[in-house]
Amino acid sequence: MATRVGINGFGRIGRLVTRVALTYKDVEIVAVNDITDAPTLAHLFKYDSIHGIWKGTVQAQDSSIVVDGRTIIVPLAWFPRLWHGTPQERSHFEVFGGGAYLHWPDLDEDLTVAGLLAGRPSGETPRSLEKWLVSRKAKQRPPPDRRPQSNRALQAAKRRPRLNA
Repeated sequence: MATRVGINGFGRIGRLVTRVALTYKDVEIVAVNDITDAPTLAHLFKYDSIHGIWKGTVQAQDSSIVVDGRTIIVPLAWFPRLWHGTPQERSHFEVFGGGAYLHWPDLDEDLTVAGLLAGRPSGETPRSLEKWLVSRKAKQRPPPDRRPQSNRALQAAKRRPRLNA
């Protein structure tokens, strides 16, 4: 039975570990957790500027990468709050249970490694996601009665006398 592996982060090291793991028949890369989508990760894996071009085939699908016939899921699209979060929000997470449970406090999103490896996406309903997105936009908007403060240069320009030509 193959050892199933999930990779958290698909930067230089994550891509290198994946390349090496794909050379072993008894290691199965199941999932890659990163802050971008599958087509971008597939391109970065295929055309790596440090490790060179991958000699085999690399294809991107909706939420996975297929490398030489082996499917690696990219579950970012499975978790809509992570998908809509900013890179800063996605990079701020907490690990619990010895790495079996991930929590993003800024996005109120939870992920279990067991669910990820079993291929279970978020159970969030479209209605609760819509409510969350509306509340998120309301939090990001400045209050309507406050105007942004102008800088000194703008204030000085307003005080300069105008000359009629």
